[in-house]
Amino acid sequence: MLVVDEAHHLTRSGSQDQNYVAIRAAAILAERVLLLSATPVLHNETSFLAMLHLLDPSTYPLEGIDAFQRRITARQPLAEVVAGLIPENAMYLDYTIEVLTGLFPDDSLLQGHIANLRKSIDTMPPEDDPELIEAINRTRAHLSEIYRLDRRILRHRRRNVVGLTPNRAGAKIFRYSSSDRAALSLALDDWRFHQAVALDAQDDALRLPQYQAFHQILDLTSLYMSPDKGTGSMFPSLRETVGDSIAASNVTDILNRPGLFNDRAGALSGALAGLLANRFKCVVFCSDPRTADALAARLHHLLRVPVDRHDPNSNTWKSFNDAPEHDILVCDYRAEEGLNLQGGRKAVVHYDTPFNPNRIEQRLGRVDRYGSGDTVRSVLLVCEDDPVEEAWTDYLNDALKLFDRSVASLQYLIDQTVRALIPALFNGGTEALRDLIRGQAGEKGLVDLEFRAIDQQDSLDALATPSSDLVEKLFEIDDTWKQIAIDTASWLEQTLMFERMVFPNFEVRDRFATPFRYRFATGRSHTLLPLQTFMDACAISVDLAPDPRFARAVKTYPNTFHRRTALSKEGRAERIRLLRYGEPLLTGIENISDADDRGRSFSLWRFDPSYSSSQAADVFIRFDFLVEADLGPLLEVLAKYGREGSAARAALRRRGDLALAPAFSSIWLDASLTPVMSQDLKASLERPYRNRKEETYLDVNINAHRWPRLNRFGIDEVTHWADHCIQARAAAEKLLRSDVDLVQKLVAAERQAVELDYRRLSQLETRFRLANDDRAALLAFERDLASAMVAGIRQPHVRLETVGAVFLSGSESLTDRLGGAM
Repeated sequence: MLVVDEAHHLTRSGSQDQNYVAIRAAAILAERVLLLSATPVLHNETSFLAMLHLLDPSTYPLEGIDAFQRRITARQPLAEVVAGLIPENAMYLDYTIEVLTGLFPDDSLLQGHIANLRKSIDTMPPEDDPELIEAINRTRAHLSEIYRLDRRILRHRRRNVVGLTPNRAGAKIFRYSSSDRAALSLALDDWRFHQAVALDAQDDALRLPQYQAFHQILDLTSLYMSPDKGTGSMFPSLRETVGDSIAASNVTDILNRPGLFNDRAGALSGALAGLLANRFKCVVFCSDPRTADALAARLHHLLRVPVDRHDPNSNTWKSFNDAPEHDILVCDYRAEEGLNLQGGRKAVVHYDTPFNPNRIEQRLGRVDRYGSGDTVRSVLLVCEDDPVEEAWTDYLNDALKLFDRSVASLQYLIDQTVRALIPALFNGGTEALRDLIRGQAGEKGLVDLEFRAIDQQDSLDALATPSSDLVEKLFEIDDTWKQIAIDTASWLEQTLMFERMVFPNFEVRDRFATPFRYRFATGRSHTLLPLQTFMDACAISVDLAPDPRFARAVKTYPNTFHRRTALSKEGRAERIRLLRYGEPLLTGIENISDADDRGRSFSLWRFDPSYSSSQAADVFIRFDFLVEADLGPLLEVLAKYGREGSAARAALRRRGDLALAPAFSSIWLDASLTPVMSQDLKASLERPYRNRKEETYLDVNINAHRWPRLNRFGIDEVTHWADHCIQARAAAEKLLRSDVDLVQKLVAAERQAVELDYRRLSQLETRFRLANDDRAALLAFERDLASAMVAGIRQPHVRLETVGAVFLSGSESLTDRLGGAM
């Protein structure tokens, strides 16, 4: 599998870029390709087409950009219809239904969904009516599946997945006064005004050098630099661009005034003191590295607390993550990407606010990432004597609402805004920013209109929202992590005899959540597996890094059964793995266990004083079967079409599990090979193993040494034991396959599989018809798979997982004879 994160970066330099060419060559050879990007398709058609080309070169040729743009434009009316297809609009859906009916008269499956929806709304249902909601969801799901850009696109937004990322709690603005900042603002505005008047008759091409110089000056004024660091080195380049007018304006002289830095650093110190008192950990962003150095030193001097300075080439700053008393981290522009600081109670403090909202979004993205953590507070410094900073802050806070929500999907509107911002400021001053706010803020402003257009387009490519029942089931299963820990540890530690080594210096409230390693023990009480067998199956889970605490021991990576422990700051730092299905250690142990008979067969003598029998003991045999869809017919279809491969087999396994959920079934047979019906007798047979005489019953394990003794007790079944077991095995499976509950389950599974396959095939046919694409071979393949799946459900695969025999006796003397010293 080829996985490309932030895949849109590949396309920014065009399809001839060497990185794009290399990835395209790799994508052709890879069996699976996964591209990850938060990029919206709207206003980004060229880049999006280049990404789709990596997935499907024949369907999305790079030279087809004009047709692709027309396709995006044509989707907008449908996107608007889908956006209005919600239960809250139940009273007004007649118009929506008529539009859909007219748009897609040949889509028979959609027309069926529309008919059901029309039937539902004719009854004037309330918004929360289950039938109405189901009819709307089915219609939306079909539209999303068929009329998305491509069936390979899976779209989701972080705001739709509640609870996985922290929310943003808005901005707290700290205002301060500065006479030096007031002087700089007046001097800069005076210079800008005279330059704009002088250039009034010139076109934009001749104005460009002045725009660039103005941008440089704005960047300088946002540094608020310490005088000892100096900005003089920047002045020659400014003079080269705009001549001596910059020197004549006194702007350069004012840039060296100490109050620019001192006043702002003092205001920041006061803001941080309040945050620290409320137990926030503060990430301070400052664009310029030299200013950040001076700022970190000044804050340490003013606040008398540790202040860490982020450096991508050093690890010393990580005390901010690890030490409770380190609550301030000062960063420059180099920390705006690639840094993970999520978790805990965090505040992002903006020492400056760059004239590019995408950079501020990146800053916030360092903290409001996946994992645990409180809502993220933003803190801004605003000088009351700088009208430009006041207006820019209002734009970020009121128009974009950047500190309340993610604006990552608005990057192209933002890029367009930023390109026009400097010329507008140069020509119009602060009033240009006020015009920008008026044009973009509010429900009818450009920002909300862009959000709605993007959401409408994305809804056609979005993943269907999982049902609340499914989400609750997932959380319920994860909440049983303690039972998962008990069951897994019982097998690994008590049966396979792995040694648990508690991970040192890791504090958790619950002992079950404590991280640990498993050690392949070789002492007196050693692991009951050959080392080579373990390494062949579990090598990927073995930590080969030297560790003096474990000498030459074979040890796993650190593990935990508790999700929050693994996701905690400490857990991530130690790379602690979560033990769940799919973790390489458990996968390896599962493969070993499937090929090993330990724990899969047993035989015991159970003495129960209350039980009476006509012979020495009555024999009961238990069979535990796993019932699942038979993949044999599906694998034959793969071979027929030349599509064999591990990935294809794994996909069919998931498809089979979806059609017929694997389930265990236990059957007890008595000596006459008839099922045990008495619940009391079953309860007696299924009691835990006990080998202590003080219990109400006593168990004796029948091993190879005790079998000859048992053979002398005159039990009929023992005299022809092998034949009896074979006959019992056949009888048990016959009973299982004729079980009424299983038969009903198979009928329901077949019905569901037929319905799902009907939808899948109908959707494929509709999709190919709309695209004028002849995929007869693919349709034939899917039809054969559907038939094979039905066959695999009708005659499911029955696998014997465990088998055991219980000899139930009421004779204490025979029990003593069997269990006596050997």
